[in-house]
Amino acid sequence: MPNARYEKFLEEQVDELKKIGFLSHIRVLGGPNSTKSILDGKEVLVLCANNYLGLANNQEMMQAGKEAIDKYGIGMGTGRGIMTYDMQEELDKKLGEFKGADTALCYPTGYCANFGGIWPLMVEGDTIVSDELNHASIIDGCRMARGTGRIVYKHLDMQDLESKLKESIKERAKGKTMIITDSVFSMDGDICKLPEMIEIAEKHDAFIYIDDAHATGVLGKTGKGTVEHFNAYGKVEVVMGTLSKAIATVGGYVAGSEELYYYLRRRARPYLFSTGFLSPAICGATLKALEIVQREPERVQNPLG
Repeated sequence: MPNARYEKFLEEQVDELKKIGFLSHIRVLGGPNSTKSILDGKEVLVLCANNYLGLANNQEMMQAGKEAIDKYGIGMGTGRGIMTYDMQEELDKKLGEFKGADTALCYPTGYCANFGGIWPLMVEGDTIVSDELNHASIIDGCRMARGTGRIVYKHLDMQDLESKLKESIKERAKGKTMIITDSVFSMDGDICKLPEMIEIAEKHDAFIYIDDAHATGVLGKTGKGTVEHFNAYGKVEVVMGTLSKAIATVGGYVAGSEELYYYLRRRARPYLFSTGFLSPAICGATLKALEIVQREPERVQNPLG
């Protein structure tokens, strides 16, 4: 017999979700994701996807994925903490270079990347200062960093950010402080004030972690993101990104120094305990996507052209 308390909980929650109409209709894609696609059996103009550079159906990427399967098979069947493909390590390095960092560490998704980037970096006695409109993955990653002070500042309000930092200095002893923000905010499309943020961070002995998910392939002359857009190379310690938006595959990564890579590879649980992520097909297609973005900057400069 099912547990009565469990059944009652589900019944109440489902009734509430139906009452408010939460995700009452999820669109069903009946073919490739493109400018025009088949949704719910009808051809429509798609304005609800993050396929910013139109790479989701790119023939070169599809071919690269097929060739990777021919060489490596479907999957490895183990975690990267035990064994890794050479092409996975190549992708780590290429993503780091793309972001102007030493290297990057890949994760199964962007959500996992924030979980596995924030949580290990922030320990008891540290302070996190976060924009109030940051993505759910940032919020959850900060929540997992137990024992830290967590302060929220008003959206894009640099005066409030500095004020909150000053308050935190009085309370912290030897702990470090991280300022964390989305670079391009997914709901409104506004951009973080990175130059001001860097100035404030240097002034108050903090370091910066930015989520470049919606900026990659969009900001910067060659689509490398927010750091390129503001020419802030060497001034941002941690850059997180996803592969599922402009790059059009799947996965996430955290880019930074070689020391950061070494540390997260041994301390990030979402990395260590995820088996078989970034399959050969995904690696092959992603490596080709990075090549295309750098070879064809016009995709970034005029994505609708």
